[in-house]
Amino acid sequence: MDQDHHRDPALWHSGMRLDVLLDGAASGGRYSVLELTAPEGAGMPLHVHTREDETLIVLAGAVDAWCDGTHKRLQAPETLTCRRGVPHRFTAASAEARLLLVITPAGFEATLAAASGERPEEAVDPDDLAVLFTGAGVSLLGARP
Repeated sequence: MDQDHHRDPALWHSGMRLDVLLDGAASGGRYSVLELTAPEGAGMPLHVHTREDETLIVLAGAVDAWCDGTHKRLQAPETLTCRRGVPHRFTAASAEARLLLVITPAGFEATLAAASGERPEEAVDPDDLAVLFTGAGVSLLGARP
């Protein structure tokens, strides 16, 4: 895959490459757009936002997504929006999945950046991750829906 369109430095979160394409400063705080590149099995654990809606837009590959207890297999160019207050998670279901994550309103992208490493093998301590997410109004609920 051509990586020239990515901004450097890339961040890595939960085994996925994370590129912030548009942050809250650029959108007046209205939304942020992140591009995620995930190998099969990588994804976000079950969590719930108190402040943001989250929309997944699959660009390539397939993603298994759970929103409010319902499972959907999404393939490009399918989308799924999970509203604030609704538990959700996703996992790459193909050798590689590429997706956009649109967060409305903006702000959580800064928490994701703080909870990410500069190399794929870096991982944030689970206790530190829980503290960062809780401070941003997001509760981690576990790995399964």
